[in-house]
This record gives sequence, structure tokens and C-alpha cells, in this order.
Amino acid sequence: MWTLLSQLYSLAMRVRALLYRRGVISRRRLRNPVISVGNLTVGGTGKTPFVAYLAGVLKKAGYEPVILSRGYRGKAERSTLVVSDGRNVLCDPASSGDEPFLLAGQLPGVRVAVGKNRHRSGTLVEEAADGRVIHILDDGFQHQQLKRNLDILLVDATDPFGGGQLLPAGRLREPLAAMGRADLVVITRSHLLGEVDDLEAVIRRHNKLTPISYFYHDAVGVFDLKSREQFRTRDFVGRRVIALAAIGNPGLFVRDLEHYQMDVRHQLLFPDHHPYSQSDLDQALESLDEHGAGVLMTTEKDAVRLQGLEFGAGRIFVLKIEALPEDPAEYRKFLLDEVAGLPNPH
Repeated sequence: MWTLLSQLYSLAMRVRALLYRRGVISRRRLRNPVISVGNLTVGGTGKTPFVAYLAGVLKKAGYEPVILSRGYRGKAERSTLVVSDGRNVLCDPASSGDEPFLLAGQLPGVRVAVGKNRHRSGTLVEEAADGRVIHILDDGFQHQQLKRNLDILLVDATDPFGGGQLLPAGRLREPLAAMGRADLVVITRSHLLGEVDDLEAVIRRHNKLTPISYFYHDAVGVFDLKSREQFRTRDFVGRRVIALAAIGNPGLFVRDLEHYQMDVRHQLLFPDHHPYSQSDLDQALESLDEHGAGVLMTTEKDAVRLQGLEFGAGRIFVLKIEALPEDPAEYRKFLLDEVAGLPNPH
């Protein structure tokens, strides 16, 4: 049954791609360049840290990056909402969705807008911007309605192709042949990669020329969600913690905690984007004594959905993650050279 549904889904995606490629379904264009960042699989691939990295590089280089997100599960997903005007965060996470709200808070000077119609939200932001705007189409690889200048495809080293099967039998959003559309490929979480040659061979089977780069994810600190006090990861070595997460790939979060030598006594894992209730959090805090743990440890995305609830300082801590290339200076130059040579949207 699942195999048949996957075959039907594959056919639908191939037909859709063909119709866009031949111009049967028209694409819309923004005035300024568009860089798409996306993936082939559902679930976490390290996309949010990479988008933050890309926006930061562009901002430091004198561009005015604008992040266009769908705002998945936010109240404004089907409308248009400016989450950040580059100076202030203008809404709450329930309206924007957790990832756009997180990016808006992390990236001062970067505009963030959400809405299913990315052309409408991009046009709205363009009217207010006055610099060298570059749009970053967050989770945009399948969003072919909008023309783009550069397609960056992220491939998660820990689960690159979702088991090799399309939805609903597997986690692939598109057939692997879709990698042929990628202008750049980035292997995320490359510090966890086993065999480089095997992964590159699969990519080269579908895209012989695209540059392939490697990013690792590094924990750059921990902060108290209530007091916002900052700590080093080594301050938590040996600490007894409970992992609390509702993200696409929570197993990797637990793996990170263990990598930084925290003693994970228990895992409280919810479905991706789970809207935490006070009852959820109260039960999680009550479980600390049951498992002999001192604190809850959670992710930055989860922190967005937890921060409006009631809890005391010293109870919930957040692991801060950054995406970084193997050679930061070299990759920054490579990326900015690519951006400087962008043609008109295609």
C-alpha cells in the first residue's frame, strides 16, 4: 500500500517538475535576487542554522538579506506577515511559526517575512527596503512558483536520502533526480559523516558539476531560558539532564548532548513543532526528580515555544548550535563570489 502511494506521489512530483521546466506552469519573479535553501527530505536537516549563517555572511558583506519563510504552523501561514523589519521583532511565535521567530531574534538587521505566497511577502518587504536586497527563500527547493537565482540543496550526512523512498513510505519529498536542479550542494552535520565517497557518488549520479561543500554543527554555548544567563558547554559536563525536544530529528539533539558529555537520564520527545502546553511543561519538570536529573535541556526552536509558559530560573537550559563550513574564510569567499555573479532570476 505505502509503496503504491509512493509511486503515485513520485509520478505527481515528476509531472509537476516537468510542467515548471517547460513553462506550462508559470513562475513569478521578484525585483531582487533570490537564493533558495532547501532539502529533499522531511524532518530536520540543519536548515535553520545554515539560513542564519547565510544571512549573516550576506549582511556583513553589505547586502540586505531578507528571509522569506512559509511560517509553517504559524497563524499567518496563509496570509502575509512581516516578522522582523530589521530593527524589531513585530509578532509572537504563534503567529509567525517557531523557525522564522527564532531567526528574527538571532539576526538583527535582517528582515524576515512569512506567508505561503512567497512572492507576495517578498514584494511587501521589497517596498520597504532600500539597500542591496537579496531574498533567502527558506525551505524553498520545492517552492518552484518563485523564480530563483541560486538553488542551494542541503543534504543531512546522518540520513541523506530518507531511506531512499518517497513519501509516504519514506522521507523523500522528491525523487533523487531532483538533485539535478541544485546549483550548490551543502552536506550538513558533516562531522557525523561516515563514508564521503559513497555520498558524493550518489550526488554525482544526478548532478555531475555542482560544487559540494561540507558544514558541521557546533554547540557554541548554553543559556538559561528564564534568566538568559550564558554558560559554556563545558559547564554542563557530567550534569544530569532530561532532553526535551519537539523537532524534526530529536535523536541528533540527544546525540549532541551526549557528545558534550552531559548525562542524559531521560528523553521527552514530542512531534515536530508540538505546541507545548503548561501541562506538558509541568509534567516535564516533575519528571526531573523521578529520573535524578537537575535540569531540562532543550533546543533553540523548542525554546521559542516554551518561553511564554511559567517556570523558574535554573530549570530549563538551551543548547545553542551554529552551522560552520570546514574552512570559514575560504567558503565565505566562494559564497560571495557566487552571489556577486548572480544572473537575473531564472
